Amino acid sequence: TGPTGPTGPFTGSTGPTGPTGPPSYTGATGSNFTGPTGNTGPTGFGSTGSVFSAAMTGTTTVSVGGPAVTPLNYVEFDTQNAFSTTTLRYTPTIPGYYKFYTQVGATGTSTAGGSVIAYIYKNNAALAAGSVAFTTITGESSVVDCITFMNGTTDYVQSFWSMGLSSGALQGNNPPTQTRMTGMLIPGYGFTGPTGAASTVRAW
Repeated sequence: TGPTGPTGPFTGSTGPTGPTGPPSYTGATGSNFTGPTGNTGPTGFGSTGSVFSAAMTGTTTVSVGGPAVTPLNYVEFDTQNAFSTTTLRYTPTIPGYYKFYTQVGATGTSTAGGSVIAYIYKNNAALAAGSVAFTTITGESSVVDCITFMNGTTDYVQSFWSMGLSSGALQGNNPPTQTRMTGMLIPGYGFTGPTGAASTVRAW
């Protein structure tokens, strides 16, 4: 065979484009979904205002000694309608921490070391007490206050009194100024709802 001849002066036309190859793709990045929002927690203790005041009107002669429940016969205000002048109990329907105060006014004749004691009872047991001494035939008022948790269902409080006198009477007056019990729900102690849990489902 002879040698290859020189290249010709012309270049041939470009051939047709070949068919497109099959497409390739990148899969979606996997990830965790955010879990659903947790349920809203129950209403916090103290979120609703609550107060009451009950008192005794007039003067009630009593058999000295005691302790005995204070005959509070007049409700000045009670936002929960929780005080009963029949049972002489305050049974709140909202759970939380409450501050209670009671005052017992008395007149009488003292014995040596005579005194008047005011009590706050919870569920028929003494919770707090305060006393004042009688020094002569006179009138005195004994006061006491305390803070306690009330469960909003069965817990109740009462005002009680006792007298170390030879004779005496509870003093209420009308309008009432001496013998009474008051209480209020302390604001605060709210709950936060639980955090939503992360889902294990993945997106691809």
